[in-house]
Amino acid sequence: VASSGVLGVLVLYFADATALPDEEITLLEAIAATTAMAIVTGRAAGDDQRPPADADETYGDIFEHLPDPVFLHDVDGHFVISNPAMLELSGYPASQLEQHTIYELFSRDDADLIGDQVSYLLHLARSGEPTFSVIGPLPVELLRADRTAVHADLYLRSLQLPHLGDEIFIQGTVRDVSENERVR
Repeated sequence: VASSGVLGVLVLYFADATALPDEEITLLEAIAATTAMAIVTGRAAGDDQRPPADADETYGDIFEHLPDPVFLHDVDGHFVISNPAMLELSGYPASQLEQHTIYELFSRDDADLIGDQVSYLLHLARSGEPTFSVIGPLPVELLRADRTAVHADLYLRSLQLPHLGDEIFIQGTVRDVSENERVR
């Protein structure tokens, strides 16, 4: 569907990791194509009725409405920004979360693992080679503000934001897998 200008990902979660039958794959492809067509049609109908969106505003809207917890931290692990889903999962308000480092939200063993992975990502980013490496899923236990543990998968990648200079950040995405653990 990329020729229409719509490019995206359809994400499915299954309790059982077996291969899908061909007819179900065909159905999912039809759903994706129909969704892309609806997006293209909606864009065409609305293009002359709305002002062009500012890219930063659009990215900010997407970030704020992502269902998965997402955060950005600096090279020392200090939180720079977190979306509402991250604040909800961690149990911290933004002002308190920004006073912590990523390492304080996980067990000591998990923090050591995360530190090693962050060091690797920073090494890759500083090497000057373009990299799109995503590390994860890392199975971790996120420690909420009330100190209860949440079983989660953590994904990390390095990121440079041109409007913030040459500084390197680490973007993290957390997927709460507690429900999956209960099902097993």
